Amino acid sequence: MIRLLSLLSLMLFLFSCTATKKTADSSDESLCIEKGVFRSFEGLSACHLLLVLEDGRKLQVLGGTAEGVRFSDGMEVKVGFEEVTDMASACMAADMLVRIKCIEVIVFPERECANKVTVFRRNWMLDAIQSFKPTEIRMIETDSINWFKLAGPDRDNIIFDCLGKMHCLFKTTPPNEKCRELNEQFSESEIIWVENN
Repeated sequence: MIRLLSLLSLMLFLFSCTATKKTADSSDESLCIEKGVFRSFEGLSACHLLLVLEDGRKLQVLGGTAEGVRFSDGMEVKVGFEEVTDMASACMAADMLVRIKCIEVIVFPERECANKVTVFRRNWMLDAIQSFKPTEIRMIETDSINWFKLAGPDRDNIIFDCLGKMHCLFKTTPPNEKCRELNEQFSESEIIWVENN
């Protein structure tokens, strides 16, 4: 009888452990619990950007992106990660080499060039949509910078660079040569947002 009770207790214990355990591959947002900020360590050999957690640990992340987000100096994030144990980091300042499993960006550095994933988290884009009420937004990429065109049939068409600076305002202002060239490039551009009717 004692053996049976011991066996049942062991089975209940094992079941409770496996029932509440979350895998590293889970997409559950609750895995993004560690807060930190990316900092440049370019002065140190093989370091580049490290994720500095609130507790002071410095993580070197495999790859420069996760879920379409490019890491940059000053970016504040919440992450879930797993330690990479089958590789070694050449960065002496790093406490751990990790792979990001989930990421939630809290603050994007404004000096970082926005892309089609990150632009809708920028205050300047949210303000532009509110102010100019476009029916669609298009994006083009060049070697040096990304461009965004807010367009609508009864509205001014406006072109912003990826840092939020407005360069071209059509209809109201006659376009200069640069604006005409950019506008032509947008004819073959990708639509990244449309107005919800």
